[in-house]
Amino acid sequence: MPQFEVGPLTVLLFLSTINMVNFIDRGIVPGAPVEFSEFISRTLHKDCDSQGVWLGLLTSSFIGCYSIASLVFGHLVRSVRPFRLLGAGLSIWLLALVLSGLAQWLADGPATFYFFLFARALSGVGEAAFQCIVPPYVEDFAPPGAKTLWLGVFFTAIPTGTALGFVYGAAVASSVGWGWAYLLEVVMTAPLVALSFWLPPAELLVARRAAAAPRPSAPLLDDDAAAAAALAAAVAPLDDGSSDGEKPAGGAPPPTVWGQLWWLLRDAPFMLVVLGYGAYTFTTQGISAFGPLFLLGLGDFTSELEASTSFGLVVALGGVVGTPLGGWLTDRIANRGGGGGGGAADGGGGGAAANLRSARVLVASITLEIGLATAVLVAAAFAANAQQTALFLILLGVGILLAFGTSAGITRAVMLLVPDPQMRAFAIAIETLLLHLFGDVPSPVVVGALKDAIAPSCSLAPNCSNATDPGSGAAAAVCANPADRDGLFATLLLTTLWMVWTVVLWGACIVVLLCRRAPPERSGT
Repeated sequence: MPQFEVGPLTVLLFLSTINMVNFIDRGIVPGAPVEFSEFISRTLHKDCDSQGVWLGLLTSSFIGCYSIASLVFGHLVRSVRPFRLLGAGLSIWLLALVLSGLAQWLADGPATFYFFLFARALSGVGEAAFQCIVPPYVEDFAPPGAKTLWLGVFFTAIPTGTALGFVYGAAVASSVGWGWAYLLEVVMTAPLVALSFWLPPAELLVARRAAAAPRPSAPLLDDDAAAAAALAAAVAPLDDGSSDGEKPAGGAPPPTVWGQLWWLLRDAPFMLVVLGYGAYTFTTQGISAFGPLFLLGLGDFTSELEASTSFGLVVALGGVVGTPLGGWLTDRIANRGGGGGGGAADGGGGGAAANLRSARVLVASITLEIGLATAVLVAAAFAANAQQTALFLILLGVGILLAFGTSAGITRAVMLLVPDPQMRAFAIAIETLLLHLFGDVPSPVVVGALKDAIAPSCSLAPNCSNATDPGSGAAAAVCANPADRDGLFATLLLTTLWMVWTVVLWGACIVVLLCRRAPPERSGT
């Protein structure tokens, strides 16, 4: 296949754009709760006090296909050209978007709801391909000493896309219908999916960066050549689709699905980092899925569009600033603390001991960040309950900034904990699968069920007595009952406090890493 003459930064921005659109897609349902509550009412004929669970199910339904596809993509990347897998997965995602859009105009009845649910589940295939393949690819071509920053730029698309999805979903759904939100997304995304088949290999991007860099002295030329050669050797099986099928040296797991999975599930630092990430994702996804409803129900806003837009813009601003800033600060801390090694992904300049030092620094820094984020988000919940809207938005922005500042560090730490560079894609697949299973899949359903149990009258369905026309973008006081309003605040507070588990689990991971010794380095010849 032909490949475009582009540099590493262009490729990073291209991949970040696709990632952003993926999360815009994820933000459409929570951004338009009035319209999708009405969809649940007319298809499933559910009462107002039981719609939260179904709304949450729509948000998290992608995990079904994702669970299967992530294992498949994470293993096939060893033997199949990764960009073929990436393009195929994203093409299935486009099909899911078309089916999602068409669901609005199907006949009323349960079959239509389950058709839409299937379409949203199918979208998990595209995310599986993307999240398994792209982070190791970005780490391979990112400059040494700035890898967490580059991953931070890539992960900036998550809060940005989710926030834009709130605004986009609310605006399109209230004007021309939510079905068009998905169909217009297809038109915007199809060219990007086509181009994804022709991305250049990582070692080619490294060579282009080395060729374009200033060369003040001969030793620098030698270093660049050595780094490019080492990286090419490390990632060649990933980029050219070849695989020698041999067991990696140093006691790494064999290249089989079950061998890799068994090694990951038995590795305490990996599991502690991932389970902590799951708790963090549970909180952020729960707040994201019901953020506009929380603000409307607590009386901070009276318009759905106004609540979704304000909430979305604050989340976007906090994520855009916090994610790359967190990556940059983590790189600075790691470099100053002697933990800048990164193994083969850094051009072969580090080994097991350097990776262990880097992992210790990364986990310690993100644990401090997430602890501060938890405290700030709890304060934001109290501000929302007191109807201190401006203070809530400020605290929410700071909390999101701190929380998303850990995203790149988490992924980099996971890749550093894996002994075999070729196993990184599979490790990212299992990481994402577990954070979905323990985070953003149960979160909307559990939070929705909790809301239905202790705040049943807080609903936005247009056939309920406390809501208005869904097309108007306005909503009446959705929690007129004081007891239900207190229940809605309790739901928000408990959802936020779940992130305390992240602090506990990552703190335990620091202890395990401090007690762990790196295996002896193999002597070179």
